[in-house]
Amino acid sequence: MAGLRTVAAWAGMTAPVLFVTVFTIAGWLRADYDALSMFISELSHGPRGWIQTANFVVLGFLLLVFACGVADAFKKPKAPKSAAPLIAIIAVCVILSGAFKVDPGAELSDQTSWQGAVHVAAATVAFVLMPVSCYICYRHFRDDTGWQWFAGPTFAACAVIVAAALLQEAGQHRIFGEAGLLIDLAGLLQRVMVVTYLAWIFVFARGLRSARPG
Repeated sequence: MAGLRTVAAWAGMTAPVLFVTVFTIAGWLRADYDALSMFISELSHGPRGWIQTANFVVLGFLLLVFACGVADAFKKPKAPKSAAPLIAIIAVCVILSGAFKVDPGAELSDQTSWQGAVHVAAATVAFVLMPVSCYICYRHFRDDTGWQWFAGPTFAACAVIVAAALLQEAGQHRIFGEAGLLIDLAGLLQRVMVVTYLAWIFVFARGLRSARPG
């Protein structure tokens, strides 16, 4: 349905811009917040923490709408039918990340509350599925004449997310030592993953507006 795809496309374009804008401004407004070393979810604490909580939830619901449009657009036998469910799962995980806050000041591997554990579990699933969804779409786009223009950027997004995730894991597990630079760049690396994936969603959504069912 063209109407559904149009609504989904606008949801997919709105979600990245809104989410990144909100967490960026929220970080600027907190004197005790360091975007290079602190995770986005840590903005959920403090007097204005509800703003980031709402930001997660709104992003999740907009991604769900976008996933519905992707499912509607890709109906042919060779279309990537698993792409929409993967984006939908990511969306649900984002909502859960907002509903359950990460423990303040604790490392991701050292959550003491069940809410923090749920948050980390949901976030982990989302970050794992981000490059997976990109790669699945890439395999379809490279053979679809209507989407070949997006195959290269999709593969690049997948590679950037994986590289940033590996570097972040190396820092979290102190692979390069206790005082390694990667430890202090955990927030930046997370933002590389998030912004790269959301930029991919934005361009995907723009393409969805004019794409024929496929």
